[in-house]
Amino acid sequence: MYYVCIENNQVISILDYKPNVPKSVIVKKITDAENKIIENNKGYYDIDKNEVVNYPKADIDKEEMSKKALQYLNSTDWKVLRHIRETQLGVKTTLSNEEYVALETKRQKYAALVI
Repeated sequence: MYYVCIENNQVISILDYKPNVPKSVIVKKITDAENKIIENNKGYYDIDKNEVVNYPKADIDKEEMSKKALQYLNSTDWKVLRHIRETQLGVKTTLSNEEYVALETKRQKYAALVI
């Protein structure tokens, strides 16, 4: 069991124990499953409805795609940096110019997916 603490019409915390709070704080119970939805960033506690609401699937898909895009960009940063260093040092580059342009083109497409 989890407890949502609401003050001034805003969720101020979600706790895994029953809190001892002032009267100005409203406490609502939610299930473990509902808390998982919130923890996994798949939904939120809607104060007006007094329930956990799932985000629209399209929003979740966008977020997942954004995470994957960011992961790709982070995992290829080193290739870009290596190519720039090799070019500046005037040594033979590991990537050909065509490979480098293809990498940057793909990275640009992925960068557009990051929200």
